[in-house]
Amino acid sequence: MIAFNKDWNPESFTRQDLKEILSDILANKDKAYQIGSSHGGLHPTQIQDIIAFLMFQEENSSVQFTVSTEADDYHLTLTIDKKQKKS
Repeated sequence: MIAFNKDWNPESFTRQDLKEILSDILANKDKAYQIGSSHGGLHPTQIQDIIAFLMFQEENSSVQFTVSTEADDYHLTLTIDKKQKKS
């Protein structure tokens, strides 16, 4: 079931609105994994994907991070501590 805000009308959402949202996402994609940022609700395979992104897409030579369990003892949080670009 999908619940919308009471006053939201799906017909008011235009193609231009979608283009703006996608443009914003693409413009900020390189800012997603900044030093000091934390990313929660993760599973081990998602952490693996983030590490691959940091190493190969961002072209870092090394990355230091902290992985911790969340309060539910099921999900993980990854915090980016340090990144070093390839020379």
